[in-house]
Amino acid sequence: MSRGRSTTWALLAGLLAGLLAVLPACLGANEAPAGASRVEIQLLRQVRLVGQPTGSVCVGQVAEVRASGAAEQARLESLVVAEFGQEARQVSVGRFEITRALAQAGIAPASVDVFGANVCQVELQARGCPEADRESPAAAESVATSVKVGGGPTLADQLTETVARLRGVETSRLKAQWRCGEGAFLQQAGDSKRFEIVPRSTAMGGTVRVDVVDRQAGGGAGEAATGAAAVRVWGSVEVLYEAVEAVRALAPGQVIAAEDVRLAPMRVSSGRPAGLTSLAAAVGQEAARSIGPHEVITAGMIRKLQLVKRNQTVQVQSRVGSVCITTRGQARGEGGLGDAVPVCRGTERTILYGVVTAPGEVTIWAGEKLPGAAGAAGEPQPAGAMQTAEIKES
Repeated sequence: MSRGRSTTWALLAGLLAGLLAVLPACLGANEAPAGASRVEIQLLRQVRLVGQPTGSVCVGQVAEVRASGAAEQARLESLVVAEFGQEARQVSVGRFEITRALAQAGIAPASVDVFGANVCQVELQARGCPEADRESPAAAESVATSVKVGGGPTLADQLTETVARLRGVETSRLKAQWRCGEGAFLQQAGDSKRFEIVPRSTAMGGTVRVDVVDRQAGGGAGEAATGAAAVRVWGSVEVLYEAVEAVRALAPGQVIAAEDVRLAPMRVSSGRPAGLTSLAAAVGQEAARSIGPHEVITAGMIRKLQLVKRNQTVQVQSRVGSVCITTRGQARGEGGLGDAVPVCRGTERTILYGVVTAPGEVTIWAGEKLPGAAGAAGEPQPAGAMQTAEIKES
């Protein structure tokens, strides 16, 4: 009797220690700034560790970690979440163990998105060569309430694969959570011949609704339309993209260098991300407004490098055939390479339209149409077209 009581007290003490470790983070200690989270931990469902007789189980062995920096990712992957004893051949790692490890490392659990399987079953298999044989991340995307036996795909996985096919993306890029009124329904082994999935939502993103018909229960395609033998399933679906974000604050007019931006994971519930998805689209461009650190950069936040600024003294080249006359003038607008801008030559009060051809240089070709210089009727003006408008100093 005394041995049983001591075992019970030991279990209670362990649970209390875990709760005390997690409680400060839950109450706001070490809380990360809103919108700064770029970390995801996707818990796998089943892992077989080969060639590891005893020792620790780390986050990187039971989950896929996505972080914005290599150092941060390596730190998260090295967190210990479980220990193998001398006789143990199997251990379970759940979200509680991961949350506790984060809190003990001084990382706010609220700043890390933990998803995937609820519990990962870790099996120890001794071999001569140490390696980890893990299931693919796609198999752990859908959330089921218990661990599958045998590691095969569940009905929840089949639903995720269906959404991925309809959206035209890889299954590993989806984060899907499914729920229905029947608790064990989504935990069944997936079978496309048995289960018919009928989408009921036009958009396969955000909150989606599907009907699942179990043909073995007497349902069929015809019955799915009337709801007979069909189970209504709701899901929350997000797609992982990599979007361009600012590493540091950028001022208006600042030229964006390669070290100023990076790709960061971004979850989108519907459509495509508003931000840029290629670093090449941002590097070498100019910030059109103030951009904060870790802010996702959109197309409207940048512009071509402005080679000519408003009220800048520029070199004006007037070309007619092979004849070129160079004078000095003042830009009445701003633009990048190839943009049409209005200029004034010397002390003239007449506005001429030319094209930016180099830094501080505007070229006027007589007779050519400039799309950016519209006249009173909205028609493109010829290059060099004159407007006898009064120039107001700005």
